[in-house]
Amino acid sequence: MNIRFISAAVALSLASLNCFADATQSLDNIQPKAMKGGTENVTAARMSRDSDHSMQSSHKMSDDFLTNYENLKGKVLTPSAAATVDGYGVSLSADFIYWYARQEGLAFASTGEINETTLPVSNNTISEGQRFYPDFKVKPGFKVALGYQMDYDGWDLNLNYTWLHSKAGKTMNKRSDTQASTLWEVRSEIEVGSETAINNLANISAALVSAKADWKLHFNVMNLELGRNFFVSPKLTLRPHFGLKGSWQSQRYNIDYTGLGTIDILGLINIGSAHELYKIRSKENYWGLGLRFGLDTSWLFSKNWSLVGNIALSPMWGQFTERRTDRMDLSDSSVDFDSLDGLDLDQATVGDIADLAPLVTNFEVLKTRMRSHSINPVLEMMMGFRYDVWFSDNNMRFRFEAGWEEQHWLSHNAFSFSSSDDMFGSLIFQGLTIKARYDF
Repeated sequence: MNIRFISAAVALSLASLNCFADATQSLDNIQPKAMKGGTENVTAARMSRDSDHSMQSSHKMSDDFLTNYENLKGKVLTPSAAATVDGYGVSLSADFIYWYARQEGLAFASTGEINETTLPVSNNTISEGQRFYPDFKVKPGFKVALGYQMDYDGWDLNLNYTWLHSKAGKTMNKRSDTQASTLWEVRSEIEVGSETAINNLANISAALVSAKADWKLHFNVMNLELGRNFFVSPKLTLRPHFGLKGSWQSQRYNIDYTGLGTIDILGLINIGSAHELYKIRSKENYWGLGLRFGLDTSWLFSKNWSLVGNIALSPMWGQFTERRTDRMDLSDSSVDFDSLDGLDLDQATVGDIADLAPLVTNFEVLKTRMRSHSINPVLEMMMGFRYDVWFSDNNMRFRFEAGWEEQHWLSHNAFSFSSSDDMFGSLIFQGLTIKARYDF
């Protein structure tokens, strides 16, 4: 019985070994195929990665100007926002300007100083004074422009001209409780305490009692621009531009100082009172030329209405020519020549003094000219609203625009012999600009 059990166990073990051998052979037959398929998948993935890397390398190699220039040729990346017919167009525009023009640094007189003859005392008070400038006003002017839209990527050329004449004036009359002083250097006896001999014979010590100033400006500017107006989004257009800016201008500034004082002979005898009128006549001529860079923006609410904002900067190289002539009129209001009787004057006769003291007119005391060259920046800014009317299949347009404009011509005061603290100031413009434009 034991022998039978052992024999059965041995037979079962041999059968199990045969099954394991058959299974192993089957796995050996299957494994090369599976490994072969996995290798093919790995190779395919590697080839795909190599292909992607090759494509990236190819794209990187083509990232240069000439290749991209050829690839982009004929494609529109930023559509034009201009009004054209078959790619071309012409524009005409006229602007009415109503601007306030001001030249800084033209203060001509001041009050609020203590009289030099007043004895100093403790806790004294004086009346508050002020500085006097010309009373600058708002004046009308105009702009005109001609534009040409090219069939070359939406480029455009624009030529525009600006004209403005302005003037200002002011009169100062000294109050009795304060002293007035000049702010422009004078070759005169007007200031209190000074004594200047007239031909070493008659002296005047005069106090400033009134002053008057008149200013005139002739302003001309011409701009030539090359730009492109295009969409960067459905509701925003930009027009970068650059070009040339030229200007020719003239300013006149006249000041009259009136003094009242006494006439002395050789500083010894007071023979009467005198009025002096000291006249300053200055003229500044300017011409300049420079590069101009700017950006015009339009923020669209609809196809008709938009908010506009423009800015431009120009470094202007120019020439200033300034001329100044000072003259003096001296007249007497009461001269007592009887007081000269009996005087023994070694330097002149009484007749010579009598001829000189009563009247001196149109006496030139200064005549000079100055010429200088410099680069002065010009800043232009504008913001307003625009309304466009489209017609003729949306190829032509009427445009109406109204906005506030400012211009700053920095360091544009070249008048000479001024002791004003704020001389060399800017020429400033600001005011309303209304435009009408026709594109066809």
